[in-house]
Amino acid sequence: MNRAEAPAGPAPRQAQFLDSLAAFTQQHRVGNWTGSFADFMAQVLPRAPLLLARNSHQYIWDMLRRTGDAAPGGGAPGRLFADELFGIDEAIARVGDYFKAAAAGSEVGRRLLLLLGPPSGGKSTLVILLKRGLEEYSYTEAGALYAIAGCPLHESPLHLVPHTLRGQLRDSYGIDVRGELCPHCRAGLEQQHAGDFLRMPVERVYLSEAGRCGIGTYAPHDPTTADLADLVGSVDLSKVAQYGDEGDPRAWSWSGAVYAASRGVLEMIEILKVKREFLYLLLTLTQENNVKVSRFPLIYLDETILAHTNLAEFRKFLQEGENESPARPHGHRPGALHPGLPRGGAHLPQADPVGRAGLPPGAPGPARAARGGRVRHPQPAARGRGQGRRAGQKGAPARRRGGRGGQPGRGQAPARARAGARRGACRASRRASSSTPCRTPSSSRRKTA
Repeated sequence: MNRAEAPAGPAPRQAQFLDSLAAFTQQHRVGNWTGSFADFMAQVLPRAPLLLARNSHQYIWDMLRRTGDAAPGGGAPGRLFADELFGIDEAIARVGDYFKAAAAGSEVGRRLLLLLGPPSGGKSTLVILLKRGLEEYSYTEAGALYAIAGCPLHESPLHLVPHTLRGQLRDSYGIDVRGELCPHCRAGLEQQHAGDFLRMPVERVYLSEAGRCGIGTYAPHDPTTADLADLVGSVDLSKVAQYGDEGDPRAWSWSGAVYAASRGVLEMIEILKVKREFLYLLLTLTQENNVKVSRFPLIYLDETILAHTNLAEFRKFLQEGENESPARPHGHRPGALHPGLPRGGAHLPQADPVGRAGLPPGAPGPARAARGGRVRHPQPAARGRGQGRRAGQKGAPARRRGGRGGQPGRGQAPARARAGARRGACRASRRASSSTPCRTPSSSRRKTA
């Protein structure tokens, strides 16, 4: 077909794509909602209170069920993973089991999800697809999310409900609210609205990695320049002069990755390459859902941590004896997906110290000498006066016995040396004067011819 015979209009698929673009734009324009907290309680919450009170694990689990990737029995992946991942259906099913258990409120939700496998095994692709699925799900009616307008943590407006009234909220709507206002929203509530939380602005938000809303990513870099500020932020010196206090929440830079991932997911790329301080912070975040930064109280964060690493880094991590409970995963097969860090933590396998073989648990081991690296074994207790008598010699005084291996005991060697010196001096004087008799101590007296 030459150019003259080509159809004048676009192909059917192209026309369908143009319709999809128009529908997408219309959906985004109509889906926006803004109002006060009073409007939110009256108009939005009664329609779906259980959906609006979900945590991050429950939100991801609902997204997987919607896409068909949470099918029981580990069946074929749904449309979220079907076009990109092949041959790891069992691993994808384990991911679904993790989110199912976490959404049900089990202790699995207090662990991060660690993806372990060789390079090009699909770890990063799986996380990317999960993030893209969350972005798409947030534009649907079932995945609608609402947050306090202007909050750097885009936290739930239900945190505005006082603790004394949360019991009535549970009785009225059947939902439990967990969490505290962030320092930024608390300061805005007191300074701009005089404590009237019903006037706090609320808006609908959409998860976006590019917009740093609900999806955060951290990649390790040079350990000498890595700082916790990459995760939790720091003081913004450009605003200190404006507000006059470094402790003012408005003078704090809320650009950390953990704040961007609030209400969604945080991806930790090559987690075992980060500093140990990062692991401590992630452990507290997964188990207690909060972080501690200077000048502020504990900051509540609701997010799911997805981390991945390769086998070489994992084996190196296990060989370091100082890696104990803060970040030691359970055992698993290579290439599989790991359920995450334990709550209580199990100690890493370490080599037994020198000299501890055969000792009962908790018994103190032999002390190591300061020089030479030798081991100083415990010596038997010294015998007291009168404890060295032989059987049958009750009246005989105690005598010093010889050391181990027939060696002279303590105190015998110096006495014999002095006696030998006296005998040598006596022989010398006897040669000089044969008429002078030589007298030696009774302990070393010899018979003379």
